[in-house]
Amino acid sequence: MPEDNPVEGNDLAEAYKVIARGEQTASALEANLTNLESKLDAILAAFESQTEAVSKAAESSNGSDNKSSATDTSNEKEDTEDASKGMDTAQ
Repeated sequence: MPEDNPVEGNDLAEAYKVIARGEQTASALEANLTNLESKLDAILAAFESQTEAVSKAAESSNGSDNKSSATDTSNEKEDTEDASKGMDTAQ
């Protein structure tokens, strides 16, 4: 029967301790990554809602600009027509 070598037993015990510390470190890293992921999700959600709000504000701003621009154009046409009528009567 082979004799158990005490040095090998110590090496195995040390290896087990190192593995246990590695597993603890991995668990801590996983917890930190999960926490970071939650924070990133919250930041992304806030950014998306701000982007949507800015887009909606820009759309409503552009919509009112387009309406006033169309009104300005029709007023310019009326002014031009009035001016040309005035020229016709002056001749």
